[in-house]
Amino acid sequence: MRETWQTSTLGEVCERVTVGHVGTTSPYYRDDGVLFLRTQNVGASGLNLETVKYITPEFHASLKKSEVKGGDILMSRVITHSVHCALIPDDLGPTNCANVILVRSGKLVVPEYLAHYIRSPEAQRHLLARKVGSAQVVVNTAVVQNWPVPLPPLPQQKRIEDYDLERGFGSSDCL
Repeated sequence: MRETWQTSTLGEVCERVTVGHVGTTSPYYRDDGVLFLRTQNVGASGLNLETVKYITPEFHASLKKSEVKGGDILMSRVITHSVHCALIPDDLGPTNCANVILVRSGKLVVPEYLAHYIRSPEAQRHLLARKVGSAQVVVNTAVVQNWPVPLPPLPQQKRIEDYDLERGFGSSDCL
């Protein structure tokens, strides 16, 4: 079945592949405000909201490039032994991010399928083989933009998504 699938780079089929905000953030932290997701909020099993930070609405408004929307995928940029990813739920509300890779899928890729694929052993091998850095090992945004991914037809991507919702992510036998 895979031999009939199209292969495209993420940069070709996604609306956005970018790094979240990089720079000083702590002066903008507040006890409440706009949710601010960081590397530690993207775990092996998805989104981890235990240690979230909040930023001022003004700071959020100044960071349009790193604004997060429902259906976006956040990938850990700083890695150890795997690249984690989290699919953002539609009901999360105003959110921004820092030091993660933000992927916004386009019309040719179902976000749930893409999150499943990122977690697959095949994708992990590809991404980990291209990590860079010594003190802090990262996945470069350009690597993700130029990453060739298999794209089954949309109805099949949707079936893979439905299969995953029943069985849980991490199983690669449906690819």
